[in-house]
Amino acid sequence: MKKVIYFFLLVSFAGCDNDQPDCSNIACTEIFKTIMVSIKDADENPVALDKFIVFDMNTGRDITREVSPAEYELMIQNGTYPLFGDEQLSNYINSKTTVNFKGFDDDKVIVNSVFTVGADCCHVLLYEGETEIIIN
Repeated sequence: MKKVIYFFLLVSFAGCDNDQPDCSNIACTEIFKTIMVSIKDADENPVALDKFIVFDMNTGRDITREVSPAEYELMIQNGTYPLFGDEQLSNYINSKTTVNFKGFDDDKVIVNSVFTVGADCCHVLLYEGETEIIIN
C-alpha cells in the first residue's frame, strides 16, 4: 500500500511545474475580482479624489480602469478606488508586477502608493501593499 501512495505522489509531482502552471485544465469561478484601495482621512471619512491613475512600474503602461461617471461618483462617496482587476488577467497571468497608485486632489498628488500585484490562472492577486490608506 505504501508503494502505491509513493507512486501516486511521485507521479503527481513529476509533471508539475510550479513556476508556470498549465491553466488550460483549471476550473475558475465566474466571479470578477478587483483589488480595491480604500482612502480615508484621519477621522475615517472617505476621501474624494479628483482623479487617480494606476501604472505598471515595470512597463510604464497606464492600467487605470475606465469607469463611468456614475461609478466614479460611488467611488468618491465610499473612498474606494480600483487598483487591479480581472480585466488585467490576460496580461499578468502567472506573473507579478509592481504598480503605482496615485490619487489627486486639485492636481496635487495626495496618495502615492506602490503595490505588488499579479494573477494566477483565474484571478488577480495582491502580494504586497496596504490597501487601507489614511490621509492626514
